[in-house]
Amino acid sequence: MSGDNNTYGALRIEDINGEEVVNINGMSQYTTVKTFRRLVATRIRRSPEDVRLMAFGRLMDDDSTLGECGVEENTIISRIVTSLPEDTIPHNKIAPVRPSTNTASDHPSRLREKYEGRKLENVFVKKLDGRSLTVHDIPLQMTVKDFVKYVAYEKGMDVENVRLLFGGKEMNTESNLIVMDYGLMNGSELILVYRLIGGGCH
Repeated sequence: MSGDNNTYGALRIEDINGEEVVNINGMSQYTTVKTFRRLVATRIRRSPEDVRLMAFGRLMDDDSTLGECGVEENTIISRIVTSLPEDTIPHNKIAPVRPSTNTASDHPSRLREKYEGRKLENVFVKKLDGRSLTVHDIPLQMTVKDFVKYVAYEKGMDVENVRLLFGGKEMNTESNLIVMDYGLMNGSELILVYRLIGGGCH
């Protein structure tokens, strides 16, 4: 950063998987996050309303400046796109998850019962609109896939469109990773991104 005008040489913006890198030059530490977010959205050809930015595992507030968010030359900024591309939208909307009379052990309401061992008393799940949900008694041995299913059930959401982020990275439901592998602790805060069919976020 230049000492004369407090301007960054280049800022690196990645998607949450660490891919699709975009570099933006000439930003000042006094540039607002809102202005920067709009520039990023233009570069990736998405609506600004569908883009959120994160630094150091936390959402960047539109009203703050890049400097106030602690951004430096080598800071990696993550971007979250909160709507599905048009070519991935299914023809029929999937019905939201609702309680059923199914008593099988794999029903979302009973997923925690499959696991033994130490549990996290409280885990906070925060949505992009600032509202939060607290989930209780989450087994450390619970698979990420089951954990996301359980959170989606608790929120009454379609699990196919729910993504959970911790430490700025998406929790991978396609692997055999468990909650403990991500370093979650009692009181950890996750971010929930819900991609609406047709665009936008919930």
